[in-house]
Amino acid sequence: RDAAENGLSVHVSDYTVPKRELQKLVVQHCKSFLK
Repeated sequence: RDAAENGLSVHVSDYTVPKRELQKLVVQHCKSFLK
């Protein structure tokens, strides 16, 4: 999970996504991952 979050943050920072949007993406990603 740490590696995934690390890669995700790096990927997102490349696009300079606002933190609020980043949190939304992470939540959606975690939910779909847990399904």
